[in-house]
Formats: sequence, structure tokens, C-alpha cells
Amino acid sequence: MWSTLKEIQYASKRNILEFSYDSWNWRKATEEVDMYYNTSTGKYIHPAVHEFKLRQKQYLQQQQYNRYHTNSHNNQVGVHQQEKQDQEQAQHQEESHHHHQVVDDDEQEQVEQEQHQQQENQQHDDDEAADDDRKAEASS
Repeated sequence: MWSTLKEIQYASKRNILEFSYDSWNWRKATEEVDMYYNTSTGKYIHPAVHEFKLRQKQYLQQQQYNRYHTNSHNNQVGVHQQEKQDQEQAQHQEESHHHHQVVDDDEQEQVEQEQHQQQENQQHDDDEAADDDRKAEASS
């Protein structure tokens, strides 16, 4: 019976794990009665291998949990960043609108002042013309 290199490597690692569990002492080797029995394969599983597989499964679940929450957190951060950008853009637009409104208000005030000045000038011109007319009538 021949084994592939991968099978030999796997068996070697498993043997090291099991032997270290048994305190590196062959006299304390775990007997089948103390092993787990896999009903689907019909094989005994050394407690060290069983614990290793449990820890490996827990580790993988933790990694999945971390990835999910990291992605979820990143998505939330992305949402918060987008909300912040939207708020900043809205604030900028509001400031820009306010600036335009101030400019428009300033322009409106300037137009009103010019109109008022024109009315005063017209009134002044009308008053001078009336004075000239009175002087002309008085001299004739």
C-alpha cells in the first residue's frame, strides 16, 4: 500500500499532535476507549485531533464573523462618510445660496439707492426749473 506525499505529511502532523497530547510518552498513549467515535466514518478520533478540529472550526467562524462585521463597519463608515459629504455639500450650497442672496440683496439695495438718488436729482432739477421760471416771471 502506497501513500501520497500529502497523505504522509498529514499523518505525520496528526501523529505529532496526538503524541504531544499524550505528553510525548508512548506509555500514556490514548486508548480507543478514550477516543471519539465517528459514526459516519466508523473511525476513532483522538481527542487532540478532535480539539484541534473544534478550535479550527471556531477560528474560521471567528474569521467569518470578523470579516462580516469589518465589512459591515466599513459599509457603515462609507454610509457615514457619504452622509457627511452630503451634509457638507448641502451646507456649501446653503452658504453659496446665502452668498448669492446677500449679493442679490446688496444689488437690490444699490438699485434702490440709485433710484432714490435719481428721484432726488429729478426733484432737485424740477425745483431749480420752477425757481428759474419764477425768477423769469418776476423779471418780466
